[in-house]
Amino acid sequence: LGIAVDKDGNIAVLERGNKRVQIFDTNNGNSLRSFPVEGENTYGIDVDSIGRFLVTSWGENAGIRCYSQEGELLNTLKSDCMRAPCGVAVLKDGRMVVAEPRQKSCLLLRPDGSLIRDIGKGRLQKPVFVAVDESR
Repeated sequence: LGIAVDKDGNIAVLERGNKRVQIFDTNNGNSLRSFPVEGENTYGIDVDSIGRFLVTSWGENAGIRCYSQEGELLNTLKSDCMRAPCGVAVLKDGRMVVAEPRQKSCLLLRPDGSLIRDIGKGRLQKPVFVAVDESR
């Protein structure tokens, strides 16, 4: 479902049906590589400032999975505050904004997945995607 741009300018596509991330060359559209992802219902993807892929999934094993540039699962961030993480956007300093439709809010998380603050708690109607603009 999600799409992100990696640090080399390539397009990373999260394929929910194939349970993988596929990386495409922006110059010619060819697939460069792919890697499998874990999680029951994968949803969102973003790339942090050092090139790691962060993939959200909801369901029985809800969380944010962090993969290396080569596709190796590095760790899974799970928090009591995340019930159905969907869209994810990573800030330059590693903090994350995660859309949480079940809680009708967005979560601002530390790089370790712990909660900084709940944004719009109960006032948003099922947010599923999120984007950030740090240039302003």
